[in-house]
Amino acid sequence: MKQKIYVIIPAAGSGERLGADLPKQYLPLGGKPVLRHVLDKFADFETAVAISPDHQDLYEQAATGLEKARKITGGKSRKESIYNALQSFLKVNDNDLILIHDAARPFVRRDEIEAVIDQAQDSGAATLASPLAATLYDAATDETVDRTEKWAIQTPQVFRAGLIKEAHEKFKEDDSFTDDAGLVRALGHEVALVKSGRHNFKITTMQDYDMAKTLIQADKQTITTMGYDIHAFAEPKEDGGDHVTLGGIQIPHHKSLSGHSDADVILHALTDAILGAIGQGDIGTHFPPSDDQWKGADSAIFVKHALKLLEEAGGQLIHIDINLQCQAPKIAPHRETMIQNLSALTGLPPSSIGLKATTLEGLGALGREEGIAAYVNATIQL
Repeated sequence: MKQKIYVIIPAAGSGERLGADLPKQYLPLGGKPVLRHVLDKFADFETAVAISPDHQDLYEQAATGLEKARKITGGKSRKESIYNALQSFLKVNDNDLILIHDAARPFVRRDEIEAVIDQAQDSGAATLASPLAATLYDAATDETVDRTEKWAIQTPQVFRAGLIKEAHEKFKEDDSFTDDAGLVRALGHEVALVKSGRHNFKITTMQDYDMAKTLIQADKQTITTMGYDIHAFAEPKEDGGDHVTLGGIQIPHHKSLSGHSDADVILHALTDAILGAIGQGDIGTHFPPSDDQWKGADSAIFVKHALKLLEEAGGQLIHIDINLQCQAPKIAPHRETMIQNLSALTGLPPSSIGLKATTLEGLGALGREEGIAAYVNATIQL
């Protein structure tokens, strides 16, 4: 039977050592919370995120649009949070794998995640670790410590489910352990080390946070691209509709827009803006109107596809600015709902989404209420 992989992110800490206004896992980093950087790395896995009940709103914003991440109530300690998360996985077999990663380690690489999983599949327990390079001094003995075979333990740590559950049950009342690898070693089971680097550091102090902000900007190119789309209103004999779809929201109107999908000009223009940033053609390249499977399709499919290609290209959407041109219907009553929906779709906070609508003062085809057009500027880091 193939091993399934489940992920636990302990994120209930208050981050007092950092001294910031927010817990470190929710601090902004490159346009999104630190925790979101972590969750994006594990978006393909069923993930339990242990949070403080006081951080519900912060978590909901950080995890917007992530279908496989679910929150659970964390404990008073990291160890207790992980224990709670282990209990929340109801269908896990002992041979499945549990991956545990710190909420404040945003720089782990995908190849490292794959490497530690591969090792755990063979050995049952593995952790990322970095060999120590600095000279070590023991002030208590006034001696230099031999750093040979000394490693700094990191996360992810990956274990067979039966093994990590046994370790947590046996040492449930022992608070001396600082990580899960230590728990498993205390059972007498070896934990394999998978070499990582110092880039995979944990944000603990303000100096760490400043370094993280510097790293997230390093080698980043920020560009702004534009997408445009226009759709005509359907002829009365073809219509029969009672709404238009804009920004993924159905807005009541006596005419519908004519188009092969749902004719959402905002999402179509956004898709083109993203695709243009990575040289991937336009929406028609990926979803040709001649293909009947896209007839009446939800345009959110197109945006998600473009965002996936952007992520694979090493890019990140950090801001969108929308200019909607239509004489009717009125957009203002629906503006906030549209922004919330766009936030859920893109993962951007509402503050990173601009949405403006203008009438054409009765001028031209749009002014005569013959259709609706949208311009979308997308700011992207590559």
